[in-house]
Amino acid sequence: MYKAGASVKLEGNMAFTSVNKLDLEITNGVSIRLITVETGLRYKATITSDNNEAINSDAIQEGILIT
Repeated sequence: MYKAGASVKLEGNMAFTSVNKLDLEITNGVSIRLITVETGLRYKATITSDNNEAINSDAIQEGILIT
C-alpha cells in the first residue's frame, strides 16, 4: 500500500487499486489456548474496508503486538 502522493517505480505489469476505508476493531478480552501443540493467546479483530480484494491480498497483513 502507498499513501496518497507517494512515488512508485513501475516494473512490468502492475495494477493499482484504492483503499479509502480501512478500520480495525479489536474486541475487549482474550482467551487462553491450552492445546499442547498450539498454546497461546487468542484475540478477535474485525476488519472493515471498501476494498475486500485488497484486504485478502498480500498487500495488507495483520497481527497484534503485545508490549
